[in-house]
Amino acid sequence: LFPFHLWLPPAHAGAPAAGSAVLSALVVKGSLFLLMRLWFDTFPSLREPADMQLLALLGALAVIIGSVTALRQQRLKLLVAYSTVAQIGYLFLMFPLVGATPLASSAWTGGILQAVSHALAKAAMFLSAGLLAKALGHDRIAGLAGVGRVLPMSIFAFGLGGLSLMGLPPSGGFVAKWLLLRASIEAGQWWWSLVIVTGGLFTGGY
Repeated sequence: LFPFHLWLPPAHAGAPAAGSAVLSALVVKGSLFLLMRLWFDTFPSLREPADMQLLALLGALAVIIGSVTALRQQRLKLLVAYSTVAQIGYLFLMFPLVGATPLASSAWTGGILQAVSHALAKAAMFLSAGLLAKALGHDRIAGLAGVGRVLPMSIFAFGLGGLSLMGLPPSGGFVAKWLLLRASIEAGQWWWSLVIVTGGLFTGGY
C-alpha cells in the first residue's frame, strides 16, 4: 500500500513473467488478508473510524499516484506493475465503507470481487507481456507496433485484462467497482466515488 509500494514495480518488472503473475495475483493480497482477519475478526474493538479513513486515503493515493506513474512508463511490464499499485488501492477503499455487519455490505462484496478480478486480469496481463517480450526480445511500449499480427491471442488476453481493470462491463472489475461506488454513495462518503471514477479514467489512459 502506498507509500510502502516502492519494492513492487522493480520486483514485478524484473521477475520472469510467470513469477510476476503469481506476485501480482496472489502474493500482494497476503497482507490485505491478514489485515482484514485481524480488524474484522480477531480485534474488531480496535477498529476506529479514523484508522479506516486513513487506510482508504492511502488507498486513494495509491489509485491516483500508481495510475499517473503507470502513464509515464516506457516498458510494458513496468506499466503493468504500477497498475498493480493502483488496483490494490481500490481494495483499501472498502475499509471505511463496511458496516457493523460487513458480510452483508456491498462494500465487502465489492472489495473481495476486486481482489479476485484483479488477480485474474493481472495474471493474464503479465503472462501476455512475457510472451510479447519473448517474441520481440524487449517490452518497450514504443516498439510494440504490429505485434497483434504476430501474437493475436496474447494481445486479446492482455486486452481483456485491461478492460477488467478499467471497470468496463460486463467484467468482474466493473461489478467490483460498481459495488464500491454504490457503497460509498450510500455511506455518504461520496469522495471515494470520485477516486473510483478518476482511477477508471486513468486506467483507460494507460
